[in-house]
Amino acid sequence: MRRVLTTVYWLMGLMIGLGAFGHGFRGVRPIRAALATVALPAHVLEVIWIVWYFCSGCMLVFGSLIIWAWFAARRGRREAFVVPIAIAVFWMATGVASYVYQHNPFWLLFLGEGTLLLVATLGLRAGSAGTP
Repeated sequence: MRRVLTTVYWLMGLMIGLGAFGHGFRGVRPIRAALATVALPAHVLEVIWIVWYFCSGCMLVFGSLIIWAWFAARRGRREAFVVPIAIAVFWMATGVASYVYQHNPFWLLFLGEGTLLLVATLGLRAGSAGTP
């Protein structure tokens, strides 16, 4: 079971982290096309791009922290699992809130990833309870 939990944990960490590249390179295409059709002040467009790429950066940082926490916990620092738990809860809340707001099933991906990360993290944390 530990192997399954570790695999799920790593997959979610990698999906969240590498999602930054999909967000920043592929996901930006429809946004560019949509923004090209509207007249917005330059400072508003600049803020949209700052926030867009900030989100990509956050995804990369979150993925890195998830992987870091696994190595730290493996070295006996169980408290490191607080990091992926916080990310998982935030990811799940984002998925639920975004789906409720927009009703786009895409946001359920965040709920699924967050839930899988949370379950895997809690399982790994419980399994390492006897670790010195």
